[in-house]
Amino acid sequence: MKYYLIVNPISGRGHGERSIPEIEAQFKAAGLDYQLTRTEYPGHALKLAREAEGCDVIISAGGDGTSNEILNGILESKRNGSQPAMAIIPVGRGNDLAYSMGIPATVTDACKCIVEDQ
Repeated sequence: MKYYLIVNPISGRGHGERSIPEIEAQFKAAGLDYQLTRTEYPGHALKLAREAEGCDVIISAGGDGTSNEILNGILESKRNGSQPAMAIIPVGRGNDLAYSMGIPATVTDACKCIVEDQ
């Protein structure tokens, strides 16, 4: 499986950027085939998700806004066949979407769920 990790580096007052080493360590230890991209401006996550090619799972590492953009990007994409799944690593301030979906609140536990489901 191929994973596309979209990180909002300013989510959670910089928690997004600070979480990258831990996320990458867990993904590398599990042997995940992933690509990481940092968002650079509002709406960038939507664009990245819409244009993502050849990935099975798009991972949002950000807050509710980043997850919203990625979900909409997946839904707006013009893919032949199936759309990628979406996973969330909550690194924002509120993380209401992740909480309401039962996604663990810590980076470590959220990554563990992704790694175990590969």
